[in-house]
Amino acid sequence: MLVAIPTEAPGGLDATISEHFGHSETYTLVQVEGESTGEITVIPNEGHAKGGCMAPVSFLREQGVEALVAGGMGGRPLAGFQEAGVSVFSHEKMGTVAKAIEAFIAGELREFGPADACSSGCSGDESDPHHHGHAPIERVPIEGPADVRDDRVVTLDYVLRDPATGETLEVSEGRGPMRFLYGRGQIVAGLERALAGLSTGDRIRVAVPPEDGFGPRDPKRVIEVPRQNLPDDVEPGMVMAMRSPKGPTPVVVLSLDDDTARLDANHPYAGKELDFEVTVVDVQAAVVEELEAGRVLG
Repeated sequence: MLVAIPTEAPGGLDATISEHFGHSETYTLVQVEGESTGEITVIPNEGHAKGGCMAPVSFLREQGVEALVAGGMGGRPLAGFQEAGVSVFSHEKMGTVAKAIEAFIAGELREFGPADACSSGCSGDESDPHHHGHAPIERVPIEGPADVRDDRVVTLDYVLRDPATGETLEVSEGRGPMRFLYGRGQIVAGLERALAGLSTGDRIRVAVPPEDGFGPRDPKRVIEVPRQNLPDDVEPGMVMAMRSPKGPTPVVVLSLDDDTARLDANHPYAGKELDFEVTVVDVQAAVVEELEAGRVLG
């Protein structure tokens, strides 16, 4: 079963679930087979521009999505998903994709009913990103320098490269900017330190060594498991998720034979020096609810 979750950029298992279903920056798609997870894919959200609030329904159905885990949505898209045979479940404030998928597999998520639809439905001004029954967050203007410091909402455009090869690993263009609560360890430490004191419009390039990024590679995280434990269509190079005490853990399939699968549970960027080129797009004050939740809410 292919499960979709609206997420904030850059998406993936560790991504924060977006509270605004139709206006999320990305959708993280997770293949679920019984009690295990398979391939994980992140796709940008085409938004409402193509077909209004029903566009995400058609878009996700075209991707082969069979279930959706989300927050609120209007009555029309909810009915559209149900008519298309897509089950919709409440994320129950799980926070991240990994936690939501773990709860989904365990059968702990509640399926949406008509009473769960936002009262504003799909009517009104569709250009308003909060029209699905969510009040916009009213942020108090920052007094004094609007620079990057603890507990401020920071928005970045970025390009991530491998300095050893010059290969571009990630870019925010087309995926949406990175948005996070500064000082909470939500981005790699080396980049977070380099951003301190910057203001909107500032642009820097930062070399982040492995110890300040995703850590060194650990040979012990390369493991072998019985081939029969994996889905039949798995191939070398695919990224999967395996259950662990900390929730689903992404792994790369290194090799397969008839009896054994060799998997790498190291982060794909572990052991690599990373070259970040970032532009500060915006710096805003966080609201009390965000400080309590420890993450950006809208």
